[in-house]
Amino acid sequence: MNLTCAGDEMKRLKMTYRLFTFLAAAAMLTACEKDELPVEPFPRGAAEIGSLFMGAFYSDQVWYSLRSNSEVTRNKITDWDIALEGAPNGWKIYLNGARMMTGWLSPHNHINTATDTAGFGSAKRAEIAAEFFDAPALPDWHDHPGAVYLLDLGFSELGVAMGLVWMQVVSADENQYEIRTRLFAESEVRTHEIPKNPGHHLVHFSILQGSTVSAAPPDNAWDLVFTKYTFQFVDPPLAYLVTGAILNPHNTRAMVISDKAFEAITAADTLQYPKINQPDIIGYDWKTYSFDLGQFTVNSERTYLIQVQSGFLYKIRFVDFYNASGAAGAPMFEKVLV
Repeated sequence: MNLTCAGDEMKRLKMTYRLFTFLAAAAMLTACEKDELPVEPFPRGAAEIGSLFMGAFYSDQVWYSLRSNSEVTRNKITDWDIALEGAPNGWKIYLNGARMMTGWLSPHNHINTATDTAGFGSAKRAEIAAEFFDAPALPDWHDHPGAVYLLDLGFSELGVAMGLVWMQVVSADENQYEIRTRLFAESEVRTHEIPKNPGHHLVHFSILQGSTVSAAPPDNAWDLVFTKYTFQFVDPPLAYLVTGAILNPHNTRAMVISDKAFEAITAADTLQYPKINQPDIIGYDWKTYSFDLGQFTVNSERTYLIQVQSGFLYKIRFVDFYNASGAAGAPMFEKVLV
């Protein structure tokens, strides 16, 4: 055996080993760089059951988080009358659709002398949940400086009419709104300064109480609100109060799947079904009322894929609308993190 050749071979082996060791170490260091740490798959877990109760006669609005699978907060539908955009550049004002409120742009420019309601009956508009962010019931006060609106405050949970009120928007800046109101049968004009809240897409206000209301939690804390809301039927044309689930339209999207089994639905189905940010895409019609039986029946064949603000995707299907005591207004649903 040639010892020189053997020595050269040994040197090559040592160099190869050192090079391999260096490359392996470099690869390990590269793999450990902060931006390229391997991410463990988020544990999906088994299906969970979500449930809540909206109160007798559906009196409550219940703000719900899918991530925590729990109620965040609740308020009475009678607690607030108008909702105002909370962002510094916001100016839109919405009516409480949970009471089927309506509004009318009157021909008056002075709230203290506004009395004539001619035209109110035919021209008033309801706040329709499907379109209220894009087409609010109240015409934009920017386009009608000094305009006075007449508001029908709608109905309580017991169906009691809550009266009429005149309202005039004076101004809105990055910090607050200033509005004036006068109850229909009274002469006193009240001025309200309503602070904005950038953490909330909407600031809720009670004209009757003259104060802001802690209704919706911060935008990043909820995904759905279970509530009464106003739906516009087409044939025949009719605005009507229904009860169901409304998306957080600020940061939540959903899609409806009715032709595939709940268990078989995966994240890949988002490629086939469009994600929609229409607030009432879940809505009320996952249940139907039988006048013969005198009760609601839930359609558990309909699945909703919901993408929340964190990017997580949930699938839910409703399984009941009654609680253990047999009271309606208690949505129960199965929820799975997809």
